[in-house]
Amino acid sequence: MSKARTMHALFLEQADACARLGSPFTAAVLTSAAGWLGDTSDIANRLSQWPGPRTTDAVPLRFTGAVHALALSGRSPALRAIYDDLANGTAPDIDAIWPVITDAIAANCEFVDGYLDTPPQTNEVGRASVVMAAAHELAHRIPLPLHLLECGASAGLNLVFDQYRYRLGGLKAGPSSAEPILAPDWTGPSPPPAEISVARRQGCDAAPLDLAAKSARRRLRSYVWPDQGSRIARLNAAMITARAIGHTVERATIGNWLEGALAPRREGRLTLLFHTIVWQYLPAYEAAIAEARIREAGARATKTAPLARVAMEWNANTASAEIRLTTWPEGKTRQLGFAHAHGDWIEWRGW
Repeated sequence: MSKARTMHALFLEQADACARLGSPFTAAVLTSAAGWLGDTSDIANRLSQWPGPRTTDAVPLRFTGAVHALALSGRSPALRAIYDDLANGTAPDIDAIWPVITDAIAANCEFVDGYLDTPPQTNEVGRASVVMAAAHELAHRIPLPLHLLECGASAGLNLVFDQYRYRLGGLKAGPSSAEPILAPDWTGPSPPPAEISVARRQGCDAAPLDLAAKSARRRLRSYVWPDQGSRIARLNAAMITARAIGHTVERATIGNWLEGALAPRREGRLTLLFHTIVWQYLPAYEAAIAEARIREAGARATKTAPLARVAMEWNANTASAEIRLTTWPEGKTRQLGFAHAHGDWIEWRGW
């Protein structure tokens, strides 16, 4: 199979995923783009000749992010108008707008080319609901201040999960006037009431984004599918909240970062390590290093310096994100439930 045909298949697979996750516009763009990959233009040629190509490169999402960013930048007024209509609830005809997209790409090759250089950073705020629910399960049983460690934190929006407001089944949580309000469709028992106290926040990312920079905020918006207004609204609200907290995310690979982040013995604190839809993008060697670091830290954990890991990662068998919680020193793993990839719904099993 040629590289072009392989990339064609990846674009169609991502289109199917976008359709199932509620973004018919992004699905239509990717389907049209799959047929365009044989074009002689510079960007189409680069995509079709992508080295590999590897699923972990998320090339189709790099492409849709680049097109959305091009619209947000205002470089193409015609493209901007299409995306503005989407934000207002108008569903455009893909056959009519695809020439507008390709014309905008052709006129801004350098811009699009630069966007394709980096993987997408979908700092999906809806996933914070999973982390908050798990934190309540933990705090109810281990009432210690939390030392947070997030792997693949991007701009760190989910590192401040305790500062958002929630409706998690029958549980209302978070500051009473906080934004955004996260209320996923919930089935199963509600998490138990508990006081969430955060002592410190740390996160790492291979290419962290600084929320103080307008370009970084635009990049985050560009990776949200433009026909999903509720996601864009909660992202905007979360960026305001996170900027007010003022935390930073370290530039590092996960395996290397965990060696130092998990080294200290934190007496009287519960170290909560979490990651949401990250592991599938890691090279095998980096995932292996990270798992080894976590096992080593688990072996050092004690009842007065415990460690917990919340993993929300994609499960292809269920076409949803599986939520797993491991606690040390007992070393026991519990399946807390399943969730929509963006946190739109949660099927909670609880502790």
